[in-house]
Amino acid sequence: MNMVQHILKGFQRVMEISLHSLEKGMNFQEFEEKLWEIMNGVGKDILKAVLEARDQEIWQEKERRFTWEVVRKNNSRTILTLFGDVTYQRTYYRNKSTGEYLHLLDEQAGFKKRRRIDPPAGSSDFRKSH
Repeated sequence: MNMVQHILKGFQRVMEISLHSLEKGMNFQEFEEKLWEIMNGVGKDILKAVLEARDQEIWQEKERRFTWEVVRKNNSRTILTLFGDVTYQRTYYRNKSTGEYLHLLDEQAGFKKRRRIDPPAGSSDFRKSH
């Protein structure tokens, strides 16, 4: 399923929950919690799809092929984001001239090696609010 369809499905679920809450007399707090859960799920799915789409774009770049070779695809990584944990797949590369190993997606996204926290989720303002 492509990203747009998945997002639309998430918003369709929001509308269904809204109608259900009106029909069944769900109180506001229950509705708000359910809405939060659904929106977080959609947010996580969007982040995962964007990261994996960018990884695919990097893999297809002609310039990259001259300097970097694929070591393995579908390396899993989990990061903590504002929406919670997001697990995505990325490609591991080796530089043909220097021998350096790198996940080019993580480098471009600004993720530090062996850290689980996305920069906004690691901010003190975020930690105070959660």
